[in-house]
Amino acid sequence: RVAKLFALALKTDDKIGLDSDFFTDLGGTSLDYFELVDNIKTEYGVDLPTDGGVTLTTVRQTCEFLLNNL
Repeated sequence: RVAKLFALALKTDDKIGLDSDFFTDLGGTSLDYFELVDNIKTEYGVDLPTDGGVTLTTVRQTCEFLLNNL
C-alpha cells in the first residue's frame, strides 16, 4: 500500500521499487513529497518527519518507520 501512495504522489502508474529513492530515482519534487506525507497521514494517521535529520525517501524506509510508529 505504501508503494501505491508513492505512485499517487508522483502521479504515475509505474511500479515503485522498495529501494527506489523518491527524489533521485523517481524524480519526485519537494511538493510531491509533501503530498506523500499528507497521503501517509490520511491513510495511517502518522506524521512523517520532514526535517533534514530523518531520511524516509524509499518505500522500505517509510514502511519501517510506520511499523515503529503505529
